[in-house]
Amino acid sequence: MDRVLVCTNIVVAFATVWNAYLTREAIDSNNQSSFQTLNQMRSQGKSSLRNAIATNKLSKQAQTQSELMKNQLDALGTSADAAKSAAATASKSLEVGNRPWVKITHRLVKPLDFNFVGGMGPAASMVVEDTLENVGQTVALHVLSWEDIIPIDADYSARTALARQKEWCDANRNSAQTRTVGSVLFPHALVVQNSGMAALMTKINAAVAASPIKGKVGFAMVGCVVYRSSFEPLNTPNHQTRFIYDLGIPEAGGVWMPYVFPTGIASELRLISTFRTFTAD
Repeated sequence: MDRVLVCTNIVVAFATVWNAYLTREAIDSNNQSSFQTLNQMRSQGKSSLRNAIATNKLSKQAQTQSELMKNQLDALGTSADAAKSAAATASKSLEVGNRPWVKITHRLVKPLDFNFVGGMGPAASMVVEDTLENVGQTVALHVLSWEDIIPIDADYSARTALARQKEWCDANRNSAQTRTVGSVLFPHALVVQNSGMAALMTKINAAVAASPIKGKVGFAMVGCVVYRSSFEPLNTPNHQTRFIYDLGIPEAGGVWMPYVFPTGIASELRLISTFRTFTAD
């Protein structure tokens, strides 16, 4: 009986040891499999990291190339704009150097006469001699000139006179009529003509009433020359030479007295040219 018990214990102990051995083998096998799995995951992670780094580098290279192309396109745009501007400048220079330029000078022929009576009633009339000259290189077409005499304002300015000038000259800048009438003026040719104008006494009396010099009134003569270049399209706005003169009695020291009594003939009045007299386009 004791021998059987001993044998049984031995068998149980052997079985326990064998089971422990098998369990350890299984654990070692599982650990090895886990280690292999970890190694595979680590290898895959390194590969993914390398791919990410490579992709990032490619992305940066693509961004750099994109910025380079943008800069090149901007440079091309700037060059195109510069070329366009240069062409426009060259075209304008050619036009300015070869177009007609009509200048005008004036000489008082008949002084301001307050005794004049015209079709619209009593007025102050004056006659000037116009000398028109084409100082440009090509012929000027449809050359017209216009003048008017206007009382100056109570604040000593020629605001009303300049407004009248703007009204007439602007109206004839694109007028179809000014493209069908007028004279031809060849390069360096002169045209001399007399031009009369008048200011109604109703307007003169209103200016006297507002004048800072009691009982007196001053005047400005305004006008412009309208003409067209022979090589410009017919619908191109007309060129103009505008002018404004003060009327005054010259005094010592280069000054003048602009005010006169509105009676008789103001024979002492002269056309006074200043820095603002002429403008041209």
